[in-house]
Amino acid sequence: MTSFLSWQEVGRWYAALEREHRVLTLELRAKAAELVRGKTTDIGKVEALYDYVSMNLRYVSLSFGIGRYQPHSATEVLANKYGDCKDKAVLLNGLLEAVGLHGYPVLINSTRKIDPDVPSPAQFNHVINLVPLRDAMLWLDTTTEVAPFRVLLPSLRKKMALVISQDGNASLEQTPEHLPFPAVQTLDVEGQVDALGKLDAHVVFETRSDAELELRAGFRRSTPQQWTEMIKAIAEQRGNYGRAAVSDFKVSDPANTKEPFRAEGRLSLSGYLNRSKKQSQLDLPAIGLEPPDIGGEGSSDDATLQFGPPIEKVQRLKLTVPELVALRAPIPVHIERDYADYSSTYRVDGHTLTAEWRLLMRKSEILGARRHDYAAFRRAVLADQAQKILVENSVVSAVEPPAEASAEELHDQGLETFKNHNYPAAVEFFEKAVAKDPKHRYAWNNLGRAYLVLGKLDKA
Repeated sequence: MTSFLSWQEVGRWYAALEREHRVLTLELRAKAAELVRGKTTDIGKVEALYDYVSMNLRYVSLSFGIGRYQPHSATEVLANKYGDCKDKAVLLNGLLEAVGLHGYPVLINSTRKIDPDVPSPAQFNHVINLVPLRDAMLWLDTTTEVAPFRVLLPSLRKKMALVISQDGNASLEQTPEHLPFPAVQTLDVEGQVDALGKLDAHVVFETRSDAELELRAGFRRSTPQQWTEMIKAIAEQRGNYGRAAVSDFKVSDPANTKEPFRAEGRLSLSGYLNRSKKQSQLDLPAIGLEPPDIGGEGSSDDATLQFGPPIEKVQRLKLTVPELVALRAPIPVHIERDYADYSSTYRVDGHTLTAEWRLLMRKSEILGARRHDYAAFRRAVLADQAQKILVENSVVSAVEPPAEASAEELHDQGLETFKNHNYPAAVEFFEKAVAKDPKHRYAWNNLGRAYLVLGKLDKA
């Protein structure tokens, strides 16, 4: 039920509530002038004001739609340094007005679509801003705190929302469907494998996409001491990489939304390369270019296949192995569709493998009738990423470990050789491990196991 007969009535009602709370005070004018100092374009001024309200005023959810609809005054919100969605929206509109620009409140629902035939404020649970400029319409949401300028959360995109001008004129408008910039995600891995088979890699991750919103928010809320644990948790989702040690980890400033989010660090993984077998296989490090999973092929062809926002994901790898190890590259793949492209390249030069994987999702959706074609595309991509690097060891016996190898590294390599039934080599590694650390937790026990398998009961 609603007492409003039209969306115009809803607009006039909310405009009256908001208008009296964005009165231009001396404090508001002074702050606005300070924030736009040196900005020579309208869009530059809007961005400066948005950045301030978004990042410097803490968002506190006060449940829009339950209780009062009326925001606090812009001056009060400025002084408090916090507010809910309607408070932050009224402050941004007030600051804009103070520098001769205009911003409109926009009522929207973040969880569902509204019914355009039922004019009621009860249909909305969120307020954002629309700033009309001569050559652009700027949709802004200051509540995310770390969203780049003009970025709306996925839940707010391609939604009907009520735009309310200062005089109360209101109309239902659709929010933008896509990000205001091309979405890109890159991962660069440069690693070396030592004589013991331990992988040491420098990893650089960079993204300008929806993923950066969650990453910025997560890292902004946590301390640098917690960052390594967060990366460790991500690594654990990558199978064997959950055993990797993380070090020298750092991220770009989560609040610097003008640049892509960047994280880098070192990963070390013992037993990555098996030196105890003549031939073996290596997993490709940290492949994560999986196309969206849209359900089984038996699903209805009537439903549109939703992929999410278009994005290009690129991963590059440079992997160097010891001289006595020969590598054989996987088979490259190239697949083109009108909705997506995928390609992989592999090259071995001496003892170094270089590879690149590229996935471009061009469309956010396709017709359900193309489900089988997309399923085939996805299978081909996953099959490529499941390929292994073929490895041939020239020397199969236990290798002379580097002098700096730790007891833990020696023990881990001993375990790998033990698992591959190369028990004499395992004994050599375990013996070296206990020589370096006589109090190692597991090395003595595993040395005894290796002796037992070899029938050396007196030593076991």
